Amino acid sequence: MKKNKKQLHEALAVLLTKFSSARDNPLLMDNYATKALRTVLETFKESGELHEAYKEQIQSTLESDNPWIGMLMKSLGAGSYIKKGMTDEAIDRMIDSMLGND
Repeated sequence: MKKNKKQLHEALAVLLTKFSSARDNPLLMDNYATKALRTVLETFKESGELHEAYKEQIQSTLESDNPWIGMLMKSLGAGSYIKKGMTDEAIDRMIDSMLGND
């Protein structure tokens, strides 16, 4: 993958997470920057880039060399469960939920 595309996907995953957190704060949801961020994320969602970015983020987390993440995944037995449940439909539902499109 090109470096620029990888950076875009990393940024989209972070922005989606930050937007999801801001969505629960009514003061931030009235903020023009938050509304603009939602518009940008929706545009990337429609093009499929947001789906690809979030899927890569999940995969990257599962394959992380970070010992803490590895220990958490093993203790929860979550690694194989997450891999099985990581369908395109499930990812789209997570994205919709984070954007408030439930």
